[in-house]
Amino acid sequence: GTYLAWAREEVFAFVVYYKQRTDPASKYAVAVWTRELADAVIAVNGAYYLPYQVHPTADQFHKAYPNAQKLFDLKTKLDPDYKFRNIFWDTYYKPFKPKRNG
Repeated sequence: GTYLAWAREEVFAFVVYYKQRTDPASKYAVAVWTRELADAVIAVNGAYYLPYQVHPTADQFHKAYPNAQKLFDLKTKLDPDYKFRNIFWDTYYKPFKPKRNG
């Protein structure tokens, strides 16, 4: 398996497709119901498929993906200067920044 497997055993899934407007109020509304859905999934020991928009909180992410820290440890080892990044890493991964001499 992988560290971020959303299906850790045989499961079924619900897929939600939606049309989202791009104004701030619409983006906020989607963030709210996305977090509510994440809470519902976590309450039954489930996980959600990682969305393109990172609306779930860090706490929700770590509850849904308990092996994430193993991936983050590997990221720290292989990318100590945090060169390879995107919104996922910037939202959920908090790299240790060593102090540099000089």
